[in-house]
Amino acid sequence: MAKDKNKKGQTKIKKDEFRHSKKIKHPGYVFVQIGDEMQYLGVTHAKITKGIKNIPLDQNPNPKDLNKSYIVPKVESDDKEKLGKPKKGWNLSAEDKKKIKHLTHK
Repeated sequence: MAKDKNKKGQTKIKKDEFRHSKKIKHPGYVFVQIGDEMQYLGVTHAKITKGIKNIPLDQNPNPKDLNKSYIVPKVESDDKEKLGKPKKGWNLSAEDKKKIKHLTHK
């Protein structure tokens, strides 16, 4: 994965994985790690979360789940220890990555 430094000199590592978040009580798509902090987007089956329309995904990241899934368009962050281990077999399709690129490349 690509590495660079943030303003505080911490290593910024690009990620492409899913982990369970205790904070949002849903899986999350982790897209960057800065030091021990990971930034992610929540994954849900709900069309709307807290009054905000979620981004529909073409393909559910969980290969064992055939239900429609969505990305919550709010970047969350949490310590690495507060997120579960990476989920094996989960991934975003290339088309879905394009849909959320504006959220993950800030």
